[in-house]
Amino acid sequence: MTQRFAPLLNTKLALPLLRPTLVGRPRLVHRLQSQVGHILTLLSAPAGFGKTTLLSEWLHHGKQPAPAVAWVSLDADDNDPARFLAYIIEALQTLHAGISDDVLAILNSSSQEPHLDVLLSMLINDLASLQVETTLVLDDYHVINAQIIHDGLTYLLDHPPAHFHLIIASRSDPPLPLARLRARGQLCEIHAADLRFTHDEALTFLTAIMGLDIAEQEVTALETRVEGWAVGLQLAALAIQECADIPSFIAAFAGSHRYVLTYLVEEVLNHQPTHIQNFLLQTSILSRLSGPLCNAVTGRADSQAILKQLERSKLFTLSLDDEQEWYRYHHLFADALRHQLRQAQPPLEPELHNRASLWYEQQEINSEAVRHALQGQNFERAAALIEKLAPATLSHGELITLKNWLASLPEKQIRKRPRLALAYATLLVTTSQFEDVETYLDMAESAIGAKKELEAGQTLKTDMLLSEIAILRALTAIQHNELQQAEGLRLQAQQYMPENTPYLRGLMAFTQGNAAKHSHDATAAIQSYTEASTLGQATGNIPLRLMALSNLAEIYFIKGQLQQVARICRRALLTATDEQGRLLPIASTIHSFLGFLLYEWNELKAATHHLQESYDLCQQAGNKDALVGVFMIQAFLLQAQRQSEEALQKLEQAENLAYQLKSPTIINEIAAIRARFYLQDGQIEAAMHQLQKADLDLEGPLNNESAMHYLDLAHILVALSRAQPEGAYLLQAEELLARLLPIIQPKGHVSGMISFHNLQAQVCDLRGDTASSLAALHQALVLAQPAGFVRIFVDEGEAVAVLLKHFVAAQRKYGRTAMHKSLLLYANKLIAAFDAPAKQTHYIPQIRASQLIDPLSEREIEILQLIAAGHKNQEIADKLVIVIGTVKAHVNNIYRKLGVRSRVQAISRAQALHLI
Repeated sequence: MTQRFAPLLNTKLALPLLRPTLVGRPRLVHRLQSQVGHILTLLSAPAGFGKTTLLSEWLHHGKQPAPAVAWVSLDADDNDPARFLAYIIEALQTLHAGISDDVLAILNSSSQEPHLDVLLSMLINDLASLQVETTLVLDDYHVINAQIIHDGLTYLLDHPPAHFHLIIASRSDPPLPLARLRARGQLCEIHAADLRFTHDEALTFLTAIMGLDIAEQEVTALETRVEGWAVGLQLAALAIQECADIPSFIAAFAGSHRYVLTYLVEEVLNHQPTHIQNFLLQTSILSRLSGPLCNAVTGRADSQAILKQLERSKLFTLSLDDEQEWYRYHHLFADALRHQLRQAQPPLEPELHNRASLWYEQQEINSEAVRHALQGQNFERAAALIEKLAPATLSHGELITLKNWLASLPEKQIRKRPRLALAYATLLVTTSQFEDVETYLDMAESAIGAKKELEAGQTLKTDMLLSEIAILRALTAIQHNELQQAEGLRLQAQQYMPENTPYLRGLMAFTQGNAAKHSHDATAAIQSYTEASTLGQATGNIPLRLMALSNLAEIYFIKGQLQQVARICRRALLTATDEQGRLLPIASTIHSFLGFLLYEWNELKAATHHLQESYDLCQQAGNKDALVGVFMIQAFLLQAQRQSEEALQKLEQAENLAYQLKSPTIINEIAAIRARFYLQDGQIEAAMHQLQKADLDLEGPLNNESAMHYLDLAHILVALSRAQPEGAYLLQAEELLARLLPIIQPKGHVSGMISFHNLQAQVCDLRGDTASSLAALHQALVLAQPAGFVRIFVDEGEAVAVLLKHFVAAQRKYGRTAMHKSLLLYANKLIAAFDAPAKQTHYIPQIRASQLIDPLSEREIEILQLIAAGHKNQEIADKLVIVIGTVKAHVNNIYRKLGVRSRVQAISRAQALHLI
């Protein structure tokens, strides 16, 4: 079993030592001791206010028994949710041996893992079973910016185990439900105002601890200058030790923290021996310091001894482990040192970064190697490193990392390296940003031509590159609906493609799927996308698998198989994280589908959540194409909740992006949607204006691409005919529907056919033909009932609600022999949804919003299907070629995740969730 992340550092789990220079702060220690009854204690203040020091005093306070505390010192690398949770469990295991070993096993597994809330649920259950007071401290929480981690801690705080308490130390208030906890009396807060040194504490520190001969009025003056800031007071004391005129020094000691720090560092630094000054400046570029690394950067051989000396002299150097091998400078001190380095020796900084990059590369810590090469502006070296790392970075889905790397390089570095240009093009295609794809493909092709003469024996690699270029060009052509050109490029790629290249085969299958989808050949598209998904999984290429699955979801949505869409989205989200545990930007499409799916099922609150997730991911990746769709679905959500003004604002945002993308089709679609919204709100003239703006010609030719847009026009014509019966709109609607039917019906566009029959029912009703109207509505219900469509009816407005009531009444009048009971129940549920359109209908009991993200792995689903087929454990083991112990472990996991205790219960539960 391989780990998904680097080994954890035990030093980050060590409780902080009690400093000998500590100024006792009993008033604050008492507040920490009285935290009983609070779920969360928050120490929130800017850097240098003594948060960690206070926690250290509380831990070692002699008058009370030492609390059972698990400690994690966080850093920026812990934004990986898997790594974050692993550290929490390792810390808790210092108190409770073996706790949540099963969660650690999942985290360390190379297979796909469930979402953070699933693992947290397991941890919460383990903690609840302890019945022992346990406190977890998360220090330096301000370095965490991953929303998934904030959401996970919110989940923990919403479901706290008994006898458990969380302490967070941070430079800013974290995005957690503080207001809610505060209102419930479950939050203890200590902020900068509480942590500021009092006059007595400042006097004790300066005289008793630092040994300064300083008058009380001078203490008052200095205390006023630093505003109780602990580090500022310490910096001032260090400078005062070398100062002959204390009153003059204090008089000049003024300004904001930034200026104060710059002044003090210059005063302190200038009083250090020359070799220490040089060491501090040269190593200031490092976020963490060790003897070997500092030796490589400075050219010295005694760095470890200097680091120990700096720590002993308390020159803002903190030890990170018990072995005293790794250190770091106080963050503000390091910032000031870097500023001084740039002022004093500007040419030196790039060379220092280059040395650090070389050392990190030798240690195979590649991301740090690239970072230092870029920071040192050694672009030749950075480009070579990125070129080597790009394939794996793309495959693992670390798209933002790669994008940032490539964006930091000068264009000339990309132009001369075909793999870099190709990586950039692949990145753009993966995030649906096709505008500049051809530019980078041209760069790649030119670079290959330039290298052919220099690289003998590279035919195989060149052919692979040329094949990939042709495939990406084919994908771009399909995006522009140039299918004939795409087919020629596909054949060209096939010629170049070497044997046994599963990634290229998967990319080719995805291209064929796109071509089939644009040709409205759903069967061929499903086959190709399934192959691409399988090859993406086999090669470990997460983006390829996710792109294939998201397109499969789209096709099944069109086919009206909404439960299948839900299943595909569940599978996709299980693979939608990169190696650092971050949700991939490409997962925006999956969340968008879930948002629209839940909207259709009238689960508006859950839909809002998924669309926000999609929006955030689109923003990260700069994916404007996907963002247009998110805004449009959000508009429907807001309109459904009778927030018309906000809905129109979302449509305006979508329209602005559509103009940027130069997409007249989307612009016209937005105009048609806006017209429908205006009609729903009774604004006839505004709707008419939007209808003209939509540029849909009633006499124009209809085709597969325009059919759905003309359905929008039919909706508007029907609504207008209801508002203005004397006009010609009803006749126009009838004629348009007659022309649309032979286009929509053969393509198996179920949602389109449901809309068609709904419109047909309304037209017949307006004509006074009740029998035909109810027959058309019956057709719509038959198509919609298996998948549980809701909003497709509700969004039609009161006219369809009335027709549904007539339909139910007619069934009751003539008995139920001609109608299955479930269809009648479905109609009644739809009527209820009209009465409370902004609430959950509860019609779909099989898949509730909270169950959409299924925690079962694909292997567990496979075993579940075999269980349902009646296979015994040994039979399953034989079939899957695994040992029976592994089968039993999977079965136990399945039971736990489904909340059942037997095979019968598991099968029943799985069927209810449409897992089998």
